[in-house]
Amino acid sequence: VIGEAQRGDLFLAEYARSDSGWRRMGDHRIVPAEAWLASLGPTDIVTGPGVTKVASSLITTRSMVAAATAQPSVRLLASLARRMALAGDADDFWPLAPIDLRPGVAEERSD
Repeated sequence: VIGEAQRGDLFLAEYARSDSGWRRMGDHRIVPAEAWLASLGPTDIVTGPGVTKVASSLITTRSMVAAATAQPSVRLLASLARRMALAGDADDFWPLAPIDLRPGVAEERSD
């Protein structure tokens, strides 16, 4: 799953499918877009809001989810949340915080 990180980079989180569903493999991270594209294997599937940035590089060589469906719908998120809640797998939403992988440009310049 990729997101646009600006400066030629992508936000990346890798997932693997198991019998119990999807699970994240490792931490979220920032990767250079070109190097990441070169590392993709033929069975990798790419989705997320960053798909539009790399779509032209993926069309002929990789599987990608259509850009129009790369972001989950509210209906899908509600369905997943309901399934998790019924299974007793609920998160405490009070400690949730954004994932901050790097400082903003203004923060970098102030240092």
